Amino acid sequence: MRRAAVRSAGMCLARPMGPTLARSAGQAMVSGMCPVMVAQQSMPPMALAVMTKRRSYCTAASATGKEGLYCKLKFTAKDDSTGKNITKEEGEEVEFIIGKQQMMPGIDEAVVGMKAGEKKQVTVPPEKAFGPRDEEMVVEVPKDRLPQDVKVGDELQSEQGVPVMVTEVSEKTCKIDGNHPFSGKSLTCDLEVMEIREPTAEEQSAGQEPPPPEDLGNGLQKMVIQPGDGKTYPSRGQKLTMHYTGVLAKDGKKFDSSRDRGQPFTFKIGVGEVIQGWDRGVITMSVGERAEIFIPSALGYGAQGAGGAIPPNADLIFDVELLKIG
Repeated sequence: MRRAAVRSAGMCLARPMGPTLARSAGQAMVSGMCPVMVAQQSMPPMALAVMTKRRSYCTAASATGKEGLYCKLKFTAKDDSTGKNITKEEGEEVEFIIGKQQMMPGIDEAVVGMKAGEKKQVTVPPEKAFGPRDEEMVVEVPKDRLPQDVKVGDELQSEQGVPVMVTEVSEKTCKIDGNHPFSGKSLTCDLEVMEIREPTAEEQSAGQEPPPPEDLGNGLQKMVIQPGDGKTYPSRGQKLTMHYTGVLAKDGKKFDSSRDRGQPFTFKIGVGEVIQGWDRGVITMSVGERAEIFIPSALGYGAQGAGGAIPPNADLIFDVELLKIG
């Protein structure tokens, strides 16, 4: 973005709660994703273990579930305390690598020894489902640290990405619960194994935890989404063509996107045409690379903000892609 011209939350189990809370961009604790897939800590939602690419394979009749094998599973899960489904009535289909912590432990263990076409019903205790409730995850915070229109039942997110739910609202304070909605609950799961086989290289890598963000100094961080060619990097003063989407780090609110306009953005790198975070972050990218760059306020728009879209002292996250140099 030119200086003059002027984010998705996944569900995790127990992670430390941060001091500042904001509305989650996704506004969803359970809906929108399979509630029994385990989100690994600090992983973006795209790195969850459900494999999105579907293929047809011949499955050997003798293939039996064991650690390291690919499993395609159809299942339903009910909350034992209420008898209500927490999955779709017709069942959910998931794909994962057995024994790689890509699935809740109780189901991961249950498919060991099963064959394609086999069905089983299992009871999964809390410690092998969403974990026990932790009352220390229920805390009282000043109301003025939350959105002005906050109400009971709202789903919020801390700066660390921890999903929480508002359980009480008073004149000056609110209680928030960082426990998973199904923590402390046993589940009854009906399982049907649809496929067991050796995983492809792509499937093996899809469930792996991504490397930590690259520290570029002064709070600037870069997380590579898609590697570039690894050899063609920009130099100061060169013209770059980029696609980007910018969101507020606090709540994931999008404020600008070249992708939405269908028109790439061009600028000269390293000469002050863009905010410092862009100049310092984009110059580390190679052609074809796509990355998320976290830009602290001091390397963004600082105390002045930018119009009505970016408030003062706002940290930013840009999803950027280097399309061309020159």
